[in-house]
Amino acid sequence: MINKHCAVLFCLVAIILTGCDSGKKQISGKVTFSDGKPVTSGKIIFSTETFQANGTINPDGSYQMGSIGEKDGVPPGEYKVSVTGVGRLVGMTMLSLCDEKYMNPQTSGLTVTVPAPGNKYDIELDTHPKNYP
Repeated sequence: MINKHCAVLFCLVAIILTGCDSGKKQISGKVTFSDGKPVTSGKIIFSTETFQANGTINPDGSYQMGSIGEKDGVPPGEYKVSVTGVGRLVGMTMLSLCDEKYMNPQTSGLTVTVPAPGNKYDIELDTHPKNYP
């Protein structure tokens, strides 16, 4: 009896995981400051009220989005976008290199519809003048 229950459970998990993966779109792009310089570190987050996907910003400003695993894509839909961890370490203090509004999806002013044209979504951030390198 236990083996039968395990088999049913395994099938249900396989169906759920397969269903969650279907339709994901690979989204990538580049995060730059308004002067064209790349954002060299941080995280980018796509979110809805019930879902969140994220990507790591690489030293050249590029990123790829993931929802369950890193870089596995994002389900279609409308997302608010936030960017966090954009900073520079000076001594023992991390200085933010961009406006704090970008850290909150409600105040960033950034949105994306997935799939994006060409599955690419580039982001331009205003710099925070007093902390800019």
